[in-house]
Amino acid sequence: MIESITFRNLLSIRGEQIISFAASKDDTKDKDNVVKMNGGTRLLRAAFLYSNNDTGKSNVTKLKENFVKLMTLAPTDRKEIEVKPFKFEAVNKNLASMVSITFYIEKEKYVLVAEFDNDKFHTEKLLYYHSRKPFKLLIRSYKKFSKDSDGSLYSGELVFER
Repeated sequence: MIESITFRNLLSIRGEQIISFAASKDDTKDKDNVVKMNGGTRLLRAAFLYSNNDTGKSNVTKLKENFVKLMTLAPTDRKEIEVKPFKFEAVNKNLASMVSITFYIEKEKYVLVAEFDNDKFHTEKLLYYHSRKPFKLLIRSYKKFSKDSDGSLYSGELVFER
């Protein structure tokens, strides 16, 4: 289950924006609408995204779809996905875009973070929360891929901690 999705510097989203699926403190309909995770986190079973026209709803949907593609495609195939940074300020064109998703598998919490632009992934991180302190399952930073490189697509480390 997804706890939250965070976006920064993508399409019409300039600053960090968070979509949260955390339930409110009202527990009158918990039986049907809320799932309880480890650590007391309460998540909604379903949520709706609604707002006025031209407020970015479609962009959020596009971002979610592209994030899934970015994380499931091989690094060489990722170039097919166009990354569009926030375009109303020139300074943002040179900043990396970021997507982060906090999710649970069998009530265990994970956080996946990716920072990227049109040329490369800057970093990918996968964190696991067995307690309040995260365990770093994966931290990877990429070099820019070019014809004269040594052929490797990324540099970094695969980290497993107990």
